[in-house]
Amino acid sequence: MKTNDLQIKIEALVRAHLVQQRAAAVAAVERAFAAEERRPGTRRPSAARAASHKRRPDDAIAALADRLLAAVEASPGVGVAELARKVGVPATDLTSPMRRLKVEGRVRSVGRTQRARYFPLTT
Repeated sequence: MKTNDLQIKIEALVRAHLVQQRAAAVAAVERAFAAEERRPGTRRPSAARAASHKRRPDDAIAALADRLLAAVEASPGVGVAELARKVGVPATDLTSPMRRLKVEGRVRSVGRTQRARYFPLTT
């Protein structure tokens, strides 16, 4: 086989490989954009789901805030995960009561987000 023939075959192989790689890349991009369109959470919730996620009444939040304040006073300097265990509710349920206590000036936090520690404020 001559050098020229070998070079022609190599170039043909490289071209075929590039065509296959381009087709695979285009298919991957199309799948990625299709997945982006179907991604859950980007659409508005259905009426049935929205109805199941009702806001808690203010008196329920106030009662939980009182229990939360008692837990903070009993264990100053602990994080929200420990407070949730002490109060007996999931940590995500403490967002509104903790915000209320902070706005009312009954609790202060030190640190950021998940590492925040909570302390009672004396009046």
